[in-house]
Amino acid sequence: MVIMKSKFLHLTPMVLAGVFALFCGYSLYEIQCKALEVKITATEVKNIGESVKILNEKISKIHADLKIIQLDIEKRYDAMLKNPTFDSVTVKHAGSDAKISLYFNEDGTFRQVFYDASGTERVFVGINDQGGSAIRLKDKNGKTRISMGTNGNAPNESGAGLLVASPNEKPAIVLKAQQNLHAIHLINPTTNDENVRILSTSEGHSGFINLGKNGKTLTFLGDIDGRSFYQMGDEYGVPRFVMGSAVSELSPFVLKMLNEKGQVRLMSGIADDGVSFFTFMKDSQKPAFNLTANNKGDFASYVYKSPGQVAWETLSGVSTGKTLLDIFGVGNRR
Repeated sequence: MVIMKSKFLHLTPMVLAGVFALFCGYSLYEIQCKALEVKITATEVKNIGESVKILNEKISKIHADLKIIQLDIEKRYDAMLKNPTFDSVTVKHAGSDAKISLYFNEDGTFRQVFYDASGTERVFVGINDQGGSAIRLKDKNGKTRISMGTNGNAPNESGAGLLVASPNEKPAIVLKAQQNLHAIHLINPTTNDENVRILSTSEGHSGFINLGKNGKTLTFLGDIDGRSFYQMGDEYGVPRFVMGSAVSELSPFVLKMLNEKGQVRLMSGIADDGVSFFTFMKDSQKPAFNLTANNKGDFASYVYKSPGQVAWETLSGVSTGKTLLDIFGVGNRR
């Protein structure tokens, strides 16, 4: 009995496990598979542990880098608070390309630009080195539609302007306000022709309104030092009708009608002494027939055979009750 006990104790653990397994109903093949599963699981655990170790090392490095970046930001922030100067600043939206950029130049000028969600420039604000300022508003295609600003600090150049453009950036409306000049221009953006021009100057107290088409003046209304006039032209821009107090130095008010060549063919007016006149002109711009009347009602008519030579003269004096007729130099009175 002692000998049997000794032999049993010298059995290896593997043999004992096999005996136990057989006793419990497991086959040797199943016992080998279970041992293999335990061995694979241990290898995987070892690999995972090494991966976790590497990951922890990377995380530690990222933390160290973030700490350096944080210290640099804090250093820059403290420096900015002590001396808040910088060349450019850009603030960007996190979810799109919308941003605001501010740029400073060495000469003290600056510009500020606003961009929409697609990154297109929409608003520009700036000051140039001449003291002028500008604002530009752009559409979604980046085309300038409205531009306004001032043009410097020089007394003779100081002024402001506004430009409204078409979608292809062609000028459509232009407003100018300078020291001695104020103007409004309405322009056809397709043909680039100025259709309307309104101008006023403080020097000479003059101003005018010009209406045109295809670069030709059709209607003109103006004032020069308190003397006004009105002009109408044909489709070619040739003046055909003119009237006003600034048309002739000989009369405070004159009406003229012109032919297709711009030559005066009919003229009527009132002179400074109150004498009214009506004159038909030849192509040579010399009078062919003339009628006059003064404030007393005296009437005179002249027919000219050549420049400066009267062919027919009729005088009628209301105050004297006499009429004089002179034909070709032959006097006939009654």
